[in-house]
Amino acid sequence: MKKLVLVSLVLIICSCSPGLKIQKSYQADDIDFNHLKNSTITLGGVNSISLSEFINTFNDEYSDSTKLDNKIENDFTSQFYKLIPSVTTVKMSEKFPSFLTGELSFKENRNEEASEFFKGLQTDYLLFINNIDVGNAYNSYVYSTGGNTMATGQTENCVVNIEVELWDVMQQKRIMKFRAGGEKSVVLFSYLAALDDAIENSVITAVEYIKNDGKLN
Repeated sequence: MKKLVLVSLVLIICSCSPGLKIQKSYQADDIDFNHLKNSTITLGGVNSISLSEFINTFNDEYSDSTKLDNKIENDFTSQFYKLIPSVTTVKMSEKFPSFLTGELSFKENRNEEASEFFKGLQTDYLLFINNIDVGNAYNSYVYSTGGNTMATGQTENCVVNIEVELWDVMQQKRIMKFRAGGEKSVVLFSYLAALDDAIENSVITAVEYIKNDGKLN
């Protein structure tokens, strides 16, 4: 069962910073990116959700967690095909194992369960979203109302950050952990379209980061 966290938010009238693009938490020194780009990857869906905005929109669309998993998996499949076509993706059919969360002490106390899970994957790597964080940002702008009269307005962006984990299946070892951001403007109250596009844009950021050999731009 996914963890859902609702975060209280103070309204900011002025413009605020957009979501991060890439924040690297961990990257193993011995990743073979050439192999990674010619590999098979199991896509494991979403572990937990944090919402500070777009709460009703998100819950109306993704109260069925399977629908969210399918969107994330489809977005990753599509972007790998476009950006790293040598990667073959496979959707995970098993239940998401709880030992993959937290700081992962399963090597000491759940080694047998972990080994059985990884042996069943039959791919080179496992990729999943440990957390998806949904918020917003406001951008101020100035426009003319005619003559010399000026006015200010605001646009709202849906901001999505996803925490991506990539595991080496054979070694049963996490090799990458990073956060990737994406956003999209709300146009004519199209909140769901902005949410879905922001999620997709965060996935694009993640796949581009992997394509760039895990290097920050």
